[in-house]
Amino acid sequence: MISSVFLSLLFSSTINPNLTYAEDQKFKANLSGENEVPPVTSAADGKVKIKVKGDVIKSEINVTGISDVTGAHIYTGNKSENGESIVDLLKSGNKSETEGRIIIQGEINPADFEGPMTGKSLTDLQSAMGTEGTYVNILTSDHPDGEIRGQIKVSGSDSTKAESTVSNATTDDK
Repeated sequence: MISSVFLSLLFSSTINPNLTYAEDQKFKANLSGENEVPPVTSAADGKVKIKVKGDVIKSEINVTGISDVTGAHIYTGNKSENGESIVDLLKSGNKSETEGRIIIQGEINPADFEGPMTGKSLTDLQSAMGTEGTYVNILTSDHPDGEIRGQIKVSGSDSTKAESTVSNATTDDK
Protein backbone atom coordinates (compact mmCIF):
# COMPACT_ATOMS: atom_id res chain seq x y z
CA MET A 1 0.00 0.00 0.00
CA ILE A 2 2.78 2.45 0.90
CA SER A 3 4.60 1.95 -2.40
CA SER A 4 1.44 2.39 -4.45
CA VAL A 5 0.64 5.66 -2.63
CA PHE A 6 4.23 6.87 -3.14
CA LEU A 7 4.25 5.95 -6.84
CA SER A 8 0.86 7.59 -7.34
CA LEU A 9 2.05 10.82 -5.72
CA LEU A 10 5.35 10.76 -7.58
CA PHE A 11 3.51 10.28 -10.89
CA SER A 12 0.99 13.04 -10.03
CA SER A 13 3.68 15.55 -9.11
CA THR A 14 5.57 14.78 -12.32
CA ILE A 15 2.48 15.36 -14.49
CA ASN A 16 1.04 18.25 -12.49
CA PRO A 17 3.74 20.79 -11.57
CA ASN A 18 1.25 22.59 -9.29
CA LEU A 19 1.79 19.78 -6.77
CA THR A 20 5.51 20.46 -6.64
CA TYR A 21 5.63 23.47 -4.33
CA ALA A 22 3.78 24.46 -1.20
CA GLU A 23 1.32 27.34 -1.40
CA ASP A 24 3.03 29.12 1.50
CA GLN A 25 6.67 28.91 0.51
CA LYS A 26 9.54 31.26 1.36
CA PHE A 27 12.68 32.10 -0.58
CA LYS A 28 15.75 34.15 0.26
CA ALA A 29 18.91 35.60 -1.28
CA ASN A 30 22.01 37.20 0.20
CA LEU A 31 23.26 40.06 -1.95
CA SER A 32 26.97 40.81 -2.38
CA GLY A 33 29.32 42.28 -4.98
CA GLU A 34 31.30 39.04 -4.84
CA ASN A 35 28.28 37.25 -6.37
CA GLU A 36 28.32 39.42 -9.50
CA VAL A 37 29.67 37.86 -12.72
CA PRO A 38 32.40 39.10 -12.87
CA PRO A 39 32.74 40.03 -9.16
CA VAL A 40 32.41 43.71 -8.17
CA THR A 41 34.16 45.44 -5.28
CA SER A 42 31.40 47.02 -3.21
CA ALA A 43 30.76 47.91 0.43
CA ALA A 44 27.07 47.25 -0.20
CA ASP A 45 25.18 44.15 0.82
CA GLY A 46 21.60 43.10 1.22
CA LYS A 47 19.00 40.47 1.89
CA VAL A 48 15.98 39.41 -0.11
CA LYS A 49 12.87 37.71 1.25
CA ILE A 50 10.24 36.35 -1.11
CA LYS A 51 7.04 34.75 0.11
CA VAL A 52 4.42 32.84 -1.85
CA LYS A 53 1.03 33.11 -0.20
CA GLY A 54 -1.80 31.62 -2.21
CA ASP A 55 -1.84 33.34 -5.58
CA VAL A 56 0.46 36.24 -4.57
CA ILE A 57 4.25 36.48 -4.46
CA LYS A 58 5.52 39.23 -2.14
CA SER A 59 9.09 40.47 -2.16
CA GLU A 60 11.16 42.54 0.24
CA ILE A 61 14.71 43.70 -0.46
CA ASN A 62 16.77 45.35 2.25
CA VAL A 63 20.05 46.93 1.03
CA THR A 64 22.76 48.89 2.85
CA GLY A 65 25.87 50.67 1.53
CA ILE A 66 24.18 51.98 -1.65
CA SER A 67 22.50 55.33 -2.12
CA ASP A 68 21.48 55.22 -5.79
CA VAL A 69 19.62 52.06 -6.75
CA THR A 70 18.66 52.44 -10.42
CA GLY A 71 17.32 48.92 -10.91
CA ALA A 72 16.29 45.79 -9.02
CA HIS A 73 15.44 42.70 -11.04
CA ILE A 74 14.95 38.97 -10.84
CA TYR A 75 16.98 37.30 -13.59
CA THR A 76 17.15 33.77 -14.95
CA GLY A 77 20.52 32.12 -14.52
CA ASN A 78 22.74 30.04 -12.32
CA LYS A 79 25.26 31.64 -9.97
CA SER A 80 28.10 31.48 -12.52
CA GLU A 81 26.23 33.12 -15.41
CA ASN A 82 24.44 36.31 -16.35
CA GLY A 83 20.87 35.81 -17.49
CA GLU A 84 17.87 37.77 -18.72
CA SER A 85 15.62 39.94 -16.58
CA ILE A 86 12.27 38.30 -15.86
CA VAL A 87 10.80 40.68 -13.22
CA ASP A 88 11.50 44.39 -12.66
CA LEU A 89 11.13 44.70 -8.88
CA LEU A 90 11.12 48.51 -8.96
CA LYS A 91 8.22 48.48 -11.42
CA SER A 92 6.21 46.07 -9.27
CA GLY A 93 7.29 47.52 -5.91
CA ASN A 94 7.92 50.61 -3.84
CA LYS A 95 11.38 51.91 -2.92
CA SER A 96 11.99 53.78 0.33
CA GLU A 97 15.15 55.07 1.98
CA THR A 98 15.58 55.17 5.75
CA GLU A 99 18.68 55.53 7.93
CA GLY A 100 21.27 54.41 5.37
CA ARG A 101 19.10 51.61 4.08
CA ILE A 102 17.04 51.11 0.93
CA ILE A 103 13.97 48.91 1.17
CA ILE A 104 12.05 47.70 -1.89
CA GLN A 105 8.74 45.95 -1.20
CA GLY A 106 6.19 44.71 -3.67
CA GLU A 107 3.86 42.08 -5.02
CA ILE A 108 4.77 40.14 -8.14
CA ASN A 109 2.03 39.31 -10.65
CA PRO A 110 2.23 37.61 -14.07
CA ALA A 111 1.63 41.03 -15.67
CA ASP A 112 5.06 42.04 -14.26
CA PHE A 113 6.88 39.25 -16.12
CA GLU A 114 9.29 40.14 -18.92
CA GLY A 115 11.77 38.37 -21.16
CA PRO A 116 11.58 34.57 -21.10
CA MET A 117 8.96 34.64 -18.29
CA THR A 118 6.43 36.65 -20.35
CA GLY A 119 3.11 34.81 -20.59
CA LYS A 120 3.97 32.35 -17.82
CA SER A 121 2.32 31.80 -14.43
CA LEU A 122 3.37 32.53 -10.86
CA THR A 123 3.89 28.77 -10.47
CA ASP A 124 6.50 28.92 -13.25
CA LEU A 125 8.40 31.65 -11.39
CA GLN A 126 8.09 29.71 -8.13
CA SER A 127 9.47 26.58 -9.82
CA ALA A 128 12.44 28.51 -11.26
CA MET A 129 13.23 30.00 -7.84
CA GLY A 130 12.94 26.56 -6.22
CA THR A 131 15.67 25.14 -8.46
CA GLU A 132 18.06 28.06 -7.79
CA GLY A 133 17.70 29.07 -11.44
CA THR A 134 17.07 32.74 -10.61
CA TYR A 135 18.87 35.58 -8.88
CA VAL A 136 18.22 39.13 -7.69
CA ASN A 137 20.49 41.84 -9.07
CA ILE A 138 20.68 45.42 -7.79
CA LEU A 139 21.87 48.00 -10.34
CA THR A 140 23.43 51.40 -9.59
CA SER A 141 24.74 54.29 -11.68
CA ASP A 142 28.33 53.17 -10.85
CA HIS A 143 27.52 49.56 -11.80
CA PRO A 144 24.71 49.58 -14.42
CA ASP A 145 25.08 45.81 -14.98
CA GLY A 146 24.79 45.10 -11.25
CA GLU A 147 26.53 46.04 -8.01
CA ILE A 148 25.24 43.30 -5.72
CA ARG A 149 23.55 40.05 -6.53
CA GLY A 150 22.32 36.88 -4.83
CA GLN A 151 20.97 33.53 -5.95
CA ILE A 152 17.37 32.87 -4.88
CA LYS A 153 17.06 29.75 -2.70
CA VAL A 154 14.29 28.04 -0.76
CA SER A 155 14.26 29.40 2.79
CA GLY A 156 13.88 27.30 5.93
CA SER A 157 12.47 23.81 6.03
CA ASP A 158 9.42 24.28 3.80
CA SER A 159 8.68 21.01 2.06
CA THR A 160 6.80 20.21 -1.08
CA LYS A 161 3.17 19.18 -0.99
CA ALA A 162 4.13 15.80 -2.41
CA GLU A 163 6.72 15.21 0.34
CA SER A 164 4.21 16.20 3.03
CA THR A 165 1.54 13.97 1.56
CA VAL A 166 3.94 11.02 1.27
CA SER A 167 5.08 11.57 4.85
CA ASN A 168 1.46 11.67 6.07
CA ALA A 169 0.52 8.61 3.98
CA THR A 170 3.39 6.54 5.37
CA THR A 171 2.58 7.61 8.93
CA ASP A 172 -1.10 6.75 8.48
CA ASP A 173 -0.28 3.28 7.14
CA LYS A 174 1.76 2.29 10.22
